[in-house]
Amino acid sequence: MKRTRSIICFLIFVMFITACAFSNEDGLGYSIIIKEYDENGSHIKYPQIEGLKSKEKQDSINTHLKEQVFLGAKNHLNEPFVDFSNPDYVYNFESGVGFASYNIASFWYSFDAYGEVHLDDGGVMRDTSRFYCVTIDMKTGEVIELSDFMIVDERLINSSDGDNIEPDYSSATQPNFHRFKDAFMIYDLEDEKDSFHIFTAQEIIGKLKDTNSETNWYIDENKNVVFSFDNNFVKIPYNRITELIHSQYLNDLNQ
Repeated sequence: MKRTRSIICFLIFVMFITACAFSNEDGLGYSIIIKEYDENGSHIKYPQIEGLKSKEKQDSINTHLKEQVFLGAKNHLNEPFVDFSNPDYVYNFESGVGFASYNIASFWYSFDAYGEVHLDDGGVMRDTSRFYCVTIDMKTGEVIELSDFMIVDERLINSSDGDNIEPDYSSATQPNFHRFKDAFMIYDLEDEKDSFHIFTAQEIIGKLKDTNSETNWYIDENKNVVFSFDNNFVKIPYNRITELIHSQYLNDLNQ
């Protein structure tokens, strides 16, 4: 009995350490934990907030964060498709915390899915992966859309991480992208159009402003604004696009 009690206490301790590994109580007024569970063969992780004085706001935020598991990933019609009811289609979710402050918190979700599922529009979803994000205004408890956070125009399209290194498309691995245009496959002139650059700037600006599509940006712990597109990633340091970021959020990043 004593040995069993010791094992139980050890397991509780391990679970506590796991839950708090992503906590951040450094003057935030709240903590962040990563919860996880299994359902019908899938493994799901998602962030939650603890410790806010306003339980109503905390519940609202946590609802947004949990809903992203089901609503964040979209198909080509911008409709959610995650469904754990099919045991032949298995999801393996990961989730993490980027930048977190008293006023703003940013999170990412990713999953690999294996199997085959028939969609409502008659299509078939096979093995796939997704990366998407959500950023929360901790003052209001509401989701921050990209257009709420910053001006979305040609200045963003022409931004870079400062290195401006050409991507190595001949590599067998996914290229590292240093320019927004390359990560989002944008061409300016017709003769620049190729298999790696197939969208105009206006097409991408429209996609970035569309609140119905997957959210493809978040702020990481180093205050880079990370943008993702079709498994391409580019990290733009916030201080390279300060003229675009709205003042209420820029002030928070500057602190």
